[in-house]
Amino acid sequence: MLKCPNCGSATNESQKFCTKCGTKIERVSSEISAKIDILKKKIEKDTLNAELYIQLGEIYYQNGLFKEALFEYQKAMNIDDTNYDANIKSGDVYLKLKEIEKAETSYKRALAIDSKSQDARIGLFWTYYTQNKIEEAVKIIKEIDTKLRNLDIHKALKDMYLKKENRDKAFTEMKAIYTFAPDNLDNLKEMAENYQEKGDDDNAFECYQKVLELDSEDIDARFSIGEYFYRKGVLWNK
Repeated sequence: MLKCPNCGSATNESQKFCTKCGTKIERVSSEISAKIDILKKKIEKDTLNAELYIQLGEIYYQNGLFKEALFEYQKAMNIDDTNYDANIKSGDVYLKLKEIEKAETSYKRALAIDSKSQDARIGLFWTYYTQNKIEEAVKIIKEIDTKLRNLDIHKALKDMYLKKENRDKAFTEMKAIYTFAPDNLDNLKEMAENYQEKGDDDNAFECYQKVLELDSEDIDARFSIGEYFYRKGVLWNK
């Protein structure tokens, strides 16, 4: 079923924009359309209820209709510009749309409303990282609970610390990445190289062994393991 997500007008398969209101047409299921219709009817009866606009925006957001979602969040902010959900969700949409400066502003507003918000801090971290604001990103990450740092955040931190030429902290992030993705070949190789630089041949050997378990033809790993056995005075017959 094709239906305008803004005004609800029925459209045909060839239409890219609604002929009534100009909104971009997206394919949505009958179930989603029904939810949208229900919320629109509720809004008609309670036009100053910011939470209804946020709920509608969330449906759009979850179905990839980001501009439509942003429109609803903005309506909620027009009613109450101190609404935390409307501000932080706007930041999420701007981040999806790659409007990074606007995302940064929205997350800062959300954080001003709720100074304890970890979600706002994580959002800010990504805006800083995307804009290559390394110092700001490093500062905000210190305010984020370590339990909330996922694989993508650790990868970003590793990248930032390497840019700052802080190899020790970058190495810490490599080890964190390993806990999330032990089969990541590139990370295993980077860990091995760092162990070698530190003179820790045994741990470097273990990393290269894991590399070979994943890719038995990896030349760098085979060469490094061969060197390891040579230094140990042991014949490696593989």
